[in-house]
Amino acid sequence: MKQVIYADGVVTKLQALRDEFDNKYGNKKSVDILRKITGRLDDLGRFNSGESTKDRFGIDSDYMVIYSYHNFFFYLEQDDQIVILEMFNEREDFIYVLFGIPMRSHESIDYWGE
Repeated sequence: MKQVIYADGVVTKLQALRDEFDNKYGNKKSVDILRKITGRLDDLGRFNSGESTKDRFGIDSDYMVIYSYHNFFFYLEQDDQIVILEMFNEREDFIYVLFGIPMRSHESIDYWGE
């Protein structure tokens, strides 16, 4: 079984997500949701249930990805570890942040003024 390690940035984002859920749904529900998310990630150590970025997005990379509760988690598999490197909400432009590939056309940006 591989050990699952979380990068500091992912831990910070998970804590922020828990705070957001605490405010929206209450502590009991937020703990339940976060337990399901981290449980799924921890299961990567036993079952490789993620996908390559090539299979999921058509991007050739060493990163693997898993989707859980409206969030994408990017990780690398090493000899005896799985390192969760990044966490992005599904609404974030994570393809551009990680790979520098814009997912929006210039027409869209011009129209919306962003």
